[in-house]
Amino acid sequence: SKQWYQRRVRGTSMVTDESNYIEEESRVRNSAAKFPNICRACCIRVQLNSETTGLHTKEHFLNRYSSNPVVPSAFVFLSKDVLTVDKLRTLPCNTCYLCAGILQCATLTALVEQGQALLADFEGYVGVGVTCSSLALLQTRSYLCDIGKLNLDVKSVFKWLMAERLAENGLHYVAKPADDDIILNVEVQLDNEEFMWMCRDPVCWNVYNFVQARFKVAPLENALAKSTYSDIKQYRNIPGKAIQFRISVETSHIFLGGRYTKNARDISQTPWFNRDGDHIIGNVEDIISKPLKDATGATDIKMHASGREDIDVRMLGDGRPFYIQMNNARRCPSQAALDKIQLEINATSPFVKCHKLTRITRAQSELVKIGQEEKEKEYRCIIKAENVVISSMIDTLNGVKNLFLEQKTPIRVLHRRTPITRKKKIVSVSARVLTPEEVTTATQKDPSLRDHLNGRLFVAYITSEAGTYIKEFVHGDFGRTHPNIGTLIGNRCDMLQLDVVNVGGMIWPPPPVTNDESKCNT
Repeated sequence: SKQWYQRRVRGTSMVTDESNYIEEESRVRNSAAKFPNICRACCIRVQLNSETTGLHTKEHFLNRYSSNPVVPSAFVFLSKDVLTVDKLRTLPCNTCYLCAGILQCATLTALVEQGQALLADFEGYVGVGVTCSSLALLQTRSYLCDIGKLNLDVKSVFKWLMAERLAENGLHYVAKPADDDIILNVEVQLDNEEFMWMCRDPVCWNVYNFVQARFKVAPLENALAKSTYSDIKQYRNIPGKAIQFRISVETSHIFLGGRYTKNARDISQTPWFNRDGDHIIGNVEDIISKPLKDATGATDIKMHASGREDIDVRMLGDGRPFYIQMNNARRCPSQAALDKIQLEINATSPFVKCHKLTRITRAQSELVKIGQEEKEKEYRCIIKAENVVISSMIDTLNGVKNLFLEQKTPIRVLHRRTPITRKKKIVSVSARVLTPEEVTTATQKDPSLRDHLNGRLFVAYITSEAGTYIKEFVHGDFGRTHPNIGTLIGNRCDMLQLDVVNVGGMIWPPPPVTNDESKCNT
Protein backbone atom coordinates (compact mmCIF):
# COMPACT_ATOMS: atom_id res chain seq x y z
CA SER A 1 0.00 0.00 0.00
CA LYS A 2 0.99 3.62 -0.31
CA GLN A 3 1.07 3.98 3.48
CA TRP A 4 3.58 1.14 3.73
CA TYR A 5 5.80 2.71 1.07
CA GLN A 6 5.47 6.09 2.75
CA ARG A 7 6.85 4.69 6.02
CA ARG A 8 9.91 3.44 4.16
CA VAL A 9 10.75 6.88 2.80
CA ARG A 10 12.56 8.90 5.41
CA GLY A 11 11.19 12.38 5.94
CA THR A 12 8.55 12.09 3.20
CA SER A 13 5.04 13.11 4.21
CA MET A 14 3.30 12.00 0.99
CA VAL A 15 4.06 9.99 -2.14
CA THR A 16 3.59 11.85 -5.39
CA ASP A 17 5.35 9.56 -7.85
CA GLU A 18 3.16 6.47 -8.51
CA SER A 19 5.81 4.79 -10.64
CA ASN A 20 8.37 4.99 -7.83
CA TYR A 21 5.90 3.32 -5.47
CA ILE A 22 5.20 0.44 -7.89
CA GLU A 23 8.88 -0.08 -8.59
CA GLU A 24 9.78 -0.06 -4.90
CA GLU A 25 7.05 -2.55 -3.98
CA SER A 26 8.05 -4.86 -6.80
CA ARG A 27 11.67 -4.90 -5.68
CA VAL A 28 10.66 -5.74 -2.14
CA ARG A 29 8.40 -8.60 -3.21
CA ASN A 30 11.08 -10.14 -5.41
CA SER A 31 13.88 -9.81 -2.86
CA ALA A 32 11.84 -11.01 0.12
CA ALA A 33 10.43 -14.12 -1.49
CA LYS A 34 12.18 -16.31 1.02
CA PHE A 35 13.46 -15.55 4.47
CA PRO A 36 16.32 -17.21 6.34
CA ASN A 37 15.57 -20.13 8.65
CA ILE A 38 13.10 -19.28 11.39
CA CYS A 39 12.38 -21.39 14.48
CA ARG A 40 8.94 -22.48 15.64
CA ALA A 41 8.69 -19.80 18.33
CA CYS A 42 9.50 -17.00 15.90
CA CYS A 43 7.07 -18.46 13.37
CA ILE A 44 4.30 -18.08 15.95
CA ARG A 45 5.50 -14.60 16.86
CA VAL A 46 5.11 -13.54 13.25
CA GLN A 47 1.74 -15.25 12.89
CA LEU A 48 0.33 -13.58 16.00
CA ASN A 49 1.78 -10.27 14.83
CA SER A 50 -0.44 -10.39 11.72
CA GLU A 51 -3.57 -11.38 13.62
CA THR A 52 -5.75 -9.59 16.13
CA THR A 53 -3.79 -7.41 18.51
CA GLY A 54 -5.52 -8.96 21.50
CA LEU A 55 -3.69 -12.23 20.85
CA HIS A 56 -0.32 -10.85 21.88
CA THR A 57 -0.42 -12.52 25.29
CA LYS A 58 1.45 -15.30 27.06
CA GLU A 59 -1.56 -17.63 26.99
CA HIS A 60 -2.17 -17.31 23.25
CA PHE A 61 1.48 -17.81 22.44
CA LEU A 62 1.92 -20.91 24.62
CA ASN A 63 -1.32 -22.47 23.32
CA ARG A 64 -0.16 -21.98 19.74
CA TYR A 65 3.33 -23.18 20.60
CA SER A 66 2.21 -26.42 22.25
CA SER A 67 -0.25 -27.25 19.45
CA ASN A 68 2.21 -26.70 16.60
CA PRO A 69 5.30 -28.91 17.03
CA VAL A 70 6.42 -28.53 13.38
CA VAL A 71 9.52 -26.45 12.74
CA PRO A 72 9.18 -24.31 9.57
CA SER A 73 12.18 -23.67 7.41
CA ALA A 74 10.99 -20.62 5.45
CA PHE A 75 8.26 -18.04 4.95
CA VAL A 76 6.72 -16.67 1.79
CA PHE A 77 5.96 -12.96 1.55
CA LEU A 78 2.32 -12.59 0.44
CA SER A 79 1.41 -9.00 1.24
CA LYS A 80 2.29 -6.08 3.44
CA ASP A 81 0.89 -7.47 6.67
CA VAL A 82 0.13 -11.17 6.08
CA LEU A 83 2.81 -13.82 6.39
CA THR A 84 1.95 -17.51 6.10
CA VAL A 85 4.05 -20.61 6.59
CA ASP A 86 5.16 -22.40 3.45
CA LYS A 87 6.53 -25.95 3.31
CA LEU A 88 6.22 -26.98 6.94
CA ARG A 89 9.14 -29.34 6.78
CA THR A 90 11.37 -30.60 9.55
CA LEU A 91 14.51 -29.57 7.73
CA PRO A 92 17.67 -28.81 9.73
CA CYS A 93 17.60 -25.31 11.16
CA ASN A 94 21.01 -24.37 12.51
CA THR A 95 20.29 -20.89 13.79
CA CYS A 96 17.04 -18.95 13.69
CA TYR A 97 17.53 -15.56 12.09
CA LEU A 98 14.91 -13.60 14.02
CA CYS A 99 15.93 -14.69 17.54
CA ALA A 100 19.57 -15.67 16.87
CA GLY A 101 18.76 -19.12 18.23
CA ILE A 102 17.70 -17.95 21.67
CA LEU A 103 14.20 -19.44 21.36
CA GLN A 104 15.20 -22.71 19.72
CA CYS A 105 14.43 -25.98 21.49
CA ALA A 106 18.06 -27.10 21.63
CA THR A 107 19.07 -23.82 23.28
CA LEU A 108 16.29 -23.97 25.87
CA THR A 109 17.04 -27.60 26.71
CA ALA A 110 20.75 -26.89 27.21
CA LEU A 111 20.04 -23.86 29.40
CA VAL A 112 17.58 -25.74 31.60
CA GLU A 113 20.10 -28.55 32.10
CA GLN A 114 22.80 -26.06 33.08
CA GLY A 115 20.36 -24.19 35.29
CA GLN A 116 19.30 -27.34 37.11
CA ALA A 117 22.93 -28.15 37.89
CA LEU A 118 23.50 -24.66 39.30
CA LEU A 119 20.23 -24.69 41.26
CA ALA A 120 21.00 -27.99 42.98
CA ASP A 121 22.29 -26.24 46.13
CA PHE A 122 19.48 -23.67 46.26
CA GLU A 123 16.06 -23.94 47.84
CA GLY A 124 13.12 -21.69 46.97
CA TYR A 125 11.23 -20.17 44.09
CA VAL A 126 13.03 -19.51 40.81
CA GLY A 127 12.71 -16.49 38.53
CA VAL A 128 14.38 -15.92 35.17
CA GLY A 129 16.41 -12.87 34.23
CA VAL A 130 17.77 -12.10 30.78
CA THR A 131 20.49 -9.59 29.95
CA CYS A 132 21.57 -8.83 26.41
CA SER A 133 23.62 -5.72 25.75
CA SER A 134 22.77 -5.94 22.03
CA LEU A 135 19.12 -6.90 22.32
CA ALA A 136 18.24 -4.15 19.87
CA LEU A 137 20.05 -6.11 17.17
CA LEU A 138 17.40 -8.81 17.39
CA GLN A 139 14.67 -6.20 17.14
CA THR A 140 16.14 -4.93 13.90
CA ARG A 141 16.19 -8.33 12.18
CA SER A 142 12.41 -8.28 11.78
CA TYR A 143 12.76 -4.93 10.02
CA LEU A 144 15.40 -6.34 7.71
CA CYS A 145 12.91 -9.05 6.76
CA ASP A 146 10.20 -6.43 6.09
CA ILE A 147 8.09 -7.74 8.96
CA GLY A 148 8.33 -4.57 11.00
CA LYS A 149 8.10 -4.52 14.76
CA LEU A 150 7.16 -7.81 16.40
CA ASN A 151 4.82 -7.29 19.34
CA LEU A 152 6.15 -10.37 21.14
CA ASP A 153 9.78 -9.56 21.86
CA VAL A 154 12.47 -12.20 22.28
CA LYS A 155 13.06 -11.48 25.96
CA SER A 156 9.44 -12.02 27.02
CA VAL A 157 8.98 -15.17 24.94
CA PHE A 158 12.25 -16.58 26.26
CA LYS A 159 11.05 -16.13 29.86
CA TRP A 160 7.74 -17.84 29.05
CA LEU A 161 9.38 -20.84 27.44
CA MET A 162 11.99 -21.15 30.20
CA ALA A 163 9.25 -21.00 32.82
CA GLU A 164 7.40 -23.88 31.14
CA ARG A 165 10.53 -26.02 31.00
CA LEU A 166 11.55 -25.22 34.56
CA ALA A 167 8.09 -26.20 35.78
CA GLU A 168 8.27 -29.44 33.79
CA ASN A 169 11.52 -30.27 35.59
CA GLY A 170 10.04 -29.80 39.06
CA LEU A 171 11.34 -26.30 39.82
CA HIS A 172 9.08 -23.70 41.41
CA TYR A 173 8.90 -20.81 38.93
CA VAL A 174 7.68 -17.35 39.94
CA ALA A 175 7.02 -14.60 37.37
CA LYS A 176 7.84 -11.67 39.66
CA PRO A 177 10.67 -12.67 42.00
CA ALA A 178 10.60 -11.32 45.53
CA ASP A 179 13.64 -10.27 47.56
CA ASP A 180 14.33 -13.81 48.72
CA ASP A 181 13.68 -15.65 45.45
CA ILE A 182 16.35 -17.20 43.26
CA ILE A 183 17.18 -15.57 39.94
CA LEU A 184 18.48 -17.71 37.09
CA ASN A 185 20.41 -15.14 35.05
CA VAL A 186 21.03 -15.80 31.36
CA GLU A 187 23.43 -13.40 29.66
CA VAL A 188 23.24 -13.48 25.88
CA GLN A 189 26.36 -12.57 23.93
CA LEU A 190 25.66 -11.86 20.27
CA ASP A 191 28.12 -11.86 17.44
CA ASN A 192 29.97 -8.60 16.91
CA GLU A 193 29.51 -8.51 13.11
CA GLU A 194 26.05 -6.98 13.20
CA PHE A 195 27.18 -4.47 15.76
CA MET A 196 29.91 -3.24 13.43
CA TRP A 197 27.71 -2.66 10.42
CA MET A 198 25.06 -0.97 12.50
CA CYS A 199 27.70 1.40 13.86
CA ARG A 200 28.56 2.33 10.26
CA ASP A 201 24.90 2.87 9.37
CA PRO A 202 23.93 6.57 9.70
CA VAL A 203 20.38 5.48 10.51
CA CYS A 204 21.53 3.66 13.65
CA TRP A 205 24.55 5.69 14.68
CA ASN A 206 22.58 8.47 16.36
CA VAL A 207 20.64 6.06 18.58
CA TYR A 208 23.65 4.33 20.13
CA ASN A 209 24.12 4.74 23.88
CA PHE A 210 27.87 5.12 24.37
CA VAL A 211 27.65 5.04 28.18
CA GLN A 212 25.80 1.71 28.33
CA ALA A 213 27.45 0.38 25.14
CA ARG A 214 24.18 -0.64 23.52
CA PHE A 215 21.57 0.63 21.09
CA LYS A 216 18.45 2.34 22.37
CA VAL A 217 15.68 0.00 21.30
CA ALA A 218 12.77 2.39 20.77
CA PRO A 219 14.70 5.09 18.83
CA LEU A 220 16.35 2.37 16.75
CA GLU A 221 12.97 0.90 15.80
CA ASN A 222 11.70 4.34 14.84
CA ALA A 223 14.78 4.98 12.73
CA LEU A 224 14.43 1.67 10.89
CA ALA A 225 10.70 2.19 10.34
CA LYS A 226 11.53 5.41 8.49
CA SER A 227 14.30 3.85 6.42
CA THR A 228 13.87 3.15 2.72
CA TYR A 229 14.42 -0.28 1.27
CA SER A 230 17.64 0.86 -0.36
CA ASP A 231 18.99 1.92 3.06
CA ILE A 232 18.73 -1.53 4.60
CA LYS A 233 18.73 -3.99 1.70
CA GLN A 234 22.52 -4.39 1.88
CA TYR A 235 22.16 -5.90 5.35
CA ARG A 236 19.44 -8.41 4.44
CA ASN A 237 21.81 -11.26 3.63
CA ILE A 238 23.92 -11.05 6.80
CA PRO A 239 23.81 -14.60 8.18
CA GLY A 240 22.62 -15.27 11.71
CA LYS A 241 25.68 -16.11 13.76
CA ALA A 242 25.80 -18.59 16.60
CA ILE A 243 25.30 -17.03 20.02
CA GLN A 244 26.93 -17.69 23.37
CA PHE A 245 25.29 -17.86 26.78
CA ARG A 246 26.62 -17.27 30.25
CA ILE A 247 24.30 -18.61 32.91
CA SER A 248 24.51 -17.86 36.63
CA VAL A 249 22.36 -18.09 39.75
CA GLU A 250 21.87 -15.41 42.37
CA THR A 251 19.34 -14.35 44.96
CA SER A 252 18.27 -10.87 45.82
CA HIS A 253 18.98 -9.55 49.29
CA ILE A 254 17.24 -11.21 52.23
CA PHE A 255 16.60 -8.87 55.15
CA LEU A 256 16.33 -9.80 58.82
CA GLY A 257 15.53 -7.44 61.68
CA GLY A 258 16.12 -7.65 65.41
CA ARG A 259 17.77 -6.11 68.45
CA TYR A 260 21.00 -6.91 70.26
CA THR A 261 22.34 -6.29 73.74
CA LYS A 262 26.02 -6.13 74.71
CA ASN A 263 27.02 -6.64 78.34
CA ALA A 264 30.77 -6.12 77.97
CA ARG A 265 33.20 -3.23 77.59
CA ASP A 266 35.68 -4.86 75.23
CA ILE A 267 33.48 -5.85 72.26
CA SER A 268 33.04 -3.55 69.28
CA GLN A 269 29.92 -3.36 67.11
CA THR A 270 31.79 -3.93 63.82
CA PRO A 271 35.05 -5.77 63.06
CA TRP A 272 38.36 -4.13 63.92
CA PHE A 273 41.41 -5.13 61.86
CA ASN A 274 45.12 -4.74 62.24
CA ARG A 275 47.46 -3.85 59.42
CA ASP A 276 47.59 -7.49 58.31
CA GLY A 277 43.80 -7.61 57.94
CA ASP A 278 43.24 -9.86 60.98
CA HIS A 279 40.53 -9.32 63.58
CA ILE A 280 42.01 -7.96 66.78
CA ILE A 281 38.90 -8.08 69.01
CA GLY A 282 35.50 -9.74 69.12
CA ASN A 283 32.58 -7.86 67.59
CA VAL A 284 28.80 -8.01 67.54
CA GLU A 285 28.52 -8.30 63.75
CA ASP A 286 30.58 -11.50 63.54
CA ILE A 287 28.87 -13.10 66.52
CA ILE A 288 25.43 -12.61 64.94
CA SER A 289 26.38 -13.14 61.29
CA LYS A 290 28.34 -16.41 61.49
CA PRO A 291 25.43 -18.70 62.52
CA LEU A 292 23.21 -17.02 59.90
CA LYS A 293 25.82 -17.54 57.20
CA ASP A 294 26.24 -21.19 58.10
CA ALA A 295 22.49 -21.81 58.13
CA THR A 296 21.64 -20.03 54.85
CA GLY A 297 24.81 -20.50 52.79
CA ALA A 298 24.90 -16.77 52.00
CA THR A 299 28.05 -15.50 50.28
CA ASP A 300 28.01 -12.16 52.08
CA ILE A 301 26.26 -10.79 55.17
CA LYS A 302 26.21 -7.16 56.27
CA MET A 303 24.84 -5.76 59.50
CA HIS A 304 23.36 -2.26 59.76
CA ALA A 305 22.48 -0.89 63.21
CA SER A 306 20.54 2.16 64.32
CA GLY A 307 23.54 4.07 65.57
CA ARG A 308 26.54 2.61 67.35
CA GLU A 309 28.15 2.57 70.77
CA ASP A 310 31.85 2.78 71.55
CA ILE A 311 33.77 -0.37 72.36
CA ASP A 312 33.86 0.51 76.09
CA VAL A 313 30.10 1.20 76.25
CA ARG A 314 27.53 -1.44 77.12
CA MET A 315 24.21 -1.76 75.25
CA LEU A 316 21.52 -2.67 77.80
CA GLY A 317 17.73 -2.51 78.04
CA ASP A 318 15.70 -3.78 75.08
CA GLY A 319 18.77 -3.61 72.85
CA ARG A 320 19.81 -1.65 69.77
CA PRO A 321 17.73 -2.08 66.56
CA PHE A 322 19.59 -3.60 63.61
CA TYR A 323 18.95 -5.37 60.34
CA ILE A 324 20.93 -8.00 58.47
CA GLN A 325 21.33 -7.99 54.68
CA MET A 326 22.19 -11.43 53.25
CA ASN A 327 23.38 -11.81 49.66
CA ASN A 328 23.07 -14.97 47.54
CA ALA A 329 21.54 -17.10 50.29
CA ARG A 330 21.11 -20.73 49.22
CA ARG A 331 18.29 -21.26 51.69
CA CYS A 332 15.75 -18.77 53.03
CA PRO A 333 15.04 -19.51 56.72
CA SER A 334 11.50 -19.60 58.06
CA GLN A 335 10.57 -17.99 61.36
CA ALA A 336 10.95 -21.34 63.13
CA ALA A 337 14.46 -21.68 61.70
CA LEU A 338 15.29 -18.11 62.76
CA ASP A 339 14.23 -18.90 66.32
CA LYS A 340 16.70 -21.80 66.38
CA ILE A 341 19.45 -19.62 64.89
CA GLN A 342 18.79 -16.99 67.56
CA LEU A 343 19.28 -19.58 70.29
CA GLU A 344 22.55 -20.60 68.66
CA ILE A 345 23.72 -16.97 68.52
CA ASN A 346 22.90 -16.42 72.18
CA ALA A 347 24.80 -19.60 73.12
CA THR A 348 27.89 -18.43 71.24
CA SER A 349 28.77 -15.51 73.53
CA PRO A 350 27.81 -14.81 77.15
CA PHE A 351 28.01 -11.05 76.50
CA VAL A 352 26.18 -10.52 73.18
CA LYS A 353 22.53 -11.53 72.90
CA CYS A 354 20.18 -11.32 69.91
CA HIS A 355 16.46 -10.65 70.42
CA LYS A 356 13.33 -10.74 68.23
CA LEU A 357 15.12 -11.94 65.07
CA THR A 358 12.57 -11.97 62.24
CA ARG A 359 12.11 -11.48 58.49
CA ILE A 360 11.57 -7.95 57.19
CA THR A 361 11.24 -6.39 53.76
CA ARG A 362 13.64 -4.05 51.99
CA ALA A 363 11.29 -1.11 52.60
CA GLN A 364 11.08 -1.88 56.32
CA SER A 365 14.86 -1.89 56.60
CA GLU A 366 14.87 1.81 55.74
CA LEU A 367 13.07 2.52 59.02
CA VAL A 368 16.30 1.83 60.90
CA LYS A 369 18.06 4.68 59.10
CA ILE A 370 15.10 7.03 59.61
CA GLY A 371 14.87 6.19 63.31
CA GLN A 372 18.60 6.72 63.69
CA GLU A 373 18.12 10.46 63.09
CA GLU A 374 14.79 10.98 64.90
CA LYS A 375 14.90 8.89 68.09
CA GLU A 376 15.93 9.78 71.61
CA LYS A 377 18.44 7.78 73.65
CA GLU A 378 18.77 7.21 77.35
CA TYR A 379 22.18 6.73 78.97
CA ARG A 380 23.45 5.67 82.40
CA CYS A 381 26.67 7.51 83.28
CA ILE A 382 28.98 6.84 86.23
CA ILE A 383 30.74 10.19 86.66
CA LYS A 384 33.69 11.15 88.82
CA ALA A 385 34.08 14.75 89.94
CA GLU A 386 37.23 16.64 90.78
CA ASN A 387 35.83 17.69 94.16
CA VAL A 388 33.29 16.22 96.55
CA VAL A 389 29.76 16.28 95.14
CA ILE A 390 27.27 18.11 97.34
CA SER A 391 23.46 17.96 97.23
CA SER A 392 23.09 21.35 95.51
CA MET A 393 25.05 20.05 92.54
CA ILE A 394 22.73 17.05 92.26
CA ASP A 395 19.70 19.34 92.48
CA THR A 396 21.11 21.49 89.67
CA LEU A 397 21.45 18.47 87.40
CA ASN A 398 17.96 17.20 88.24
CA GLY A 399 16.58 20.53 87.12
CA VAL A 400 18.01 20.25 83.60
CA LYS A 401 15.18 20.11 81.03
CA ASN A 402 15.48 20.68 77.28
CA LEU A 403 19.00 22.06 77.52
CA PHE A 404 20.51 23.01 74.15
CA LEU A 405 24.20 22.38 73.51
CA GLU A 406 26.74 23.52 70.98
CA GLN A 407 29.13 20.68 70.29
CA LYS A 408 32.16 20.99 68.10
CA THR A 409 33.39 17.75 66.57
CA PRO A 410 35.11 15.88 69.44
CA ILE A 411 38.86 15.68 69.34
CA ARG A 412 38.75 11.87 69.61
CA VAL A 413 36.90 11.57 66.26
CA LEU A 414 38.26 14.66 64.55
CA HIS A 415 40.45 12.54 62.26
CA ARG A 416 37.37 10.92 60.64
CA ARG A 417 34.55 13.44 61.12
CA THR A 418 33.87 16.84 59.58
CA PRO A 419 34.95 19.69 61.92
CA ILE A 420 31.60 21.44 62.41
CA THR A 421 29.51 22.72 65.33
CA ARG A 422 26.38 20.66 66.06
CA LYS A 423 23.38 21.90 68.01
CA LYS A 424 21.94 19.12 70.18
CA LYS A 425 19.39 18.90 72.97
CA ILE A 426 19.54 17.27 76.41
CA VAL A 427 15.93 16.33 77.15
CA SER A 428 16.38 15.55 80.86
CA VAL A 429 18.91 14.57 83.52
CA SER A 430 18.29 12.53 86.67
CA ALA A 431 21.28 12.31 89.05
CA ARG A 432 22.07 10.91 92.50
CA VAL A 433 25.16 10.03 94.56
CA LEU A 434 26.33 6.43 94.32
CA THR A 435 25.70 4.05 97.19
CA PRO A 436 28.73 2.26 98.75
CA GLU A 437 27.74 -0.95 96.96
CA GLU A 438 27.61 0.86 93.61
CA VAL A 439 31.01 2.43 94.29
CA THR A 440 32.44 -1.05 94.92
CA THR A 441 31.00 -2.28 91.61
CA ALA A 442 32.19 0.77 89.67
CA THR A 443 35.77 0.42 90.97
CA GLN A 444 35.94 -3.37 90.70
CA LYS A 445 38.85 -3.29 88.25
CA ASP A 446 40.90 -0.94 90.49
CA PRO A 447 39.85 -1.21 94.17
CA SER A 448 42.56 1.26 95.21
CA LEU A 449 40.41 4.06 93.80
CA ARG A 450 37.55 3.52 96.25
CA ASP A 451 38.93 5.65 99.03
CA HIS A 452 40.26 8.23 96.60
CA LEU A 453 36.87 8.61 94.85
CA ASN A 454 34.77 8.45 98.00
CA GLY A 455 32.15 11.20 97.82
CA ARG A 456 33.12 12.17 94.29
CA LEU A 457 31.17 9.56 92.32
CA PHE A 458 27.60 10.00 91.18
CA VAL A 459 25.28 8.46 88.56
CA ALA A 460 23.34 10.45 85.98
CA TYR A 461 20.57 9.14 83.74
CA ILE A 462 20.63 11.33 80.64
CA THR A 463 17.99 11.43 77.89
CA SER A 464 19.26 13.20 74.81
CA GLU A 465 18.60 13.81 71.16
CA ALA A 466 20.10 11.31 68.70
CA GLY A 467 23.66 12.16 67.72
CA THR A 468 24.65 13.84 70.99
CA TYR A 469 28.17 13.10 72.19
CA ILE A 470 27.47 12.13 75.82
CA LYS A 471 31.09 11.71 76.90
CA GLU A 472 31.84 15.24 75.76
CA PHE A 473 28.72 16.55 77.52
CA VAL A 474 30.17 15.15 80.74
CA HIS A 475 33.79 16.37 80.57
CA GLY A 476 33.40 19.29 78.13
CA ASP A 477 36.13 18.21 75.66
CA PHE A 478 38.39 21.16 76.60
CA GLY A 479 35.52 23.59 76.18
CA ARG A 480 34.42 22.30 72.76
CA THR A 481 31.02 21.26 74.19
CA HIS A 482 29.18 24.04 75.97
CA PRO A 483 27.45 23.93 78.37
CA ASN A 484 28.55 20.68 79.99
CA ILE A 485 28.03 18.98 83.34
CA GLY A 486 31.25 20.45 84.72
CA THR A 487 30.18 24.02 83.98
CA LEU A 488 26.61 23.40 85.18
CA ILE A 489 27.63 22.26 88.70
CA GLY A 490 30.95 24.14 88.93
CA ASN A 491 32.90 20.95 89.44
CA ARG A 492 35.07 19.48 86.71
CA CYS A 493 33.87 15.97 85.78
CA ASP A 494 34.95 12.98 83.74
CA MET A 495 33.26 9.80 82.57
CA LEU A 496 34.08 6.59 84.43
CA GLN A 497 31.50 4.24 82.83
CA LEU A 498 28.81 4.67 80.19
CA ASP A 499 25.86 2.44 79.32
CA VAL A 500 23.12 2.85 76.73
CA VAL A 501 19.93 1.76 78.48
CA ASN A 502 17.28 2.63 75.89
CA VAL A 503 17.09 3.42 72.18
CA GLY A 504 13.57 4.80 71.82
CA GLY A 505 11.48 6.43 69.16
CA MET A 506 10.67 3.39 67.03
CA ILE A 507 8.88 0.04 67.12
CA TRP A 508 11.42 -2.53 66.04
CA PRO A 509 11.37 -5.06 64.57
CA PRO A 510 8.13 -4.51 62.62
CA PRO A 511 5.49 -7.27 62.42
CA PRO A 512 7.04 -10.42 60.91
CA VAL A 513 6.45 -11.42 57.29
CA THR A 514 4.21 -14.48 57.05
CA ASN A 515 5.34 -17.68 55.37
CA ASP A 516 2.89 -17.12 52.50
CA GLU A 517 4.42 -13.74 51.76
CA SER A 518 8.04 -14.79 52.09
CA LYS A 519 7.73 -18.29 50.52
CA CYS A 520 10.49 -19.47 52.83
CA ASN A 521 11.53 -23.02 53.60
CA THR A 522 11.69 -24.45 57.08
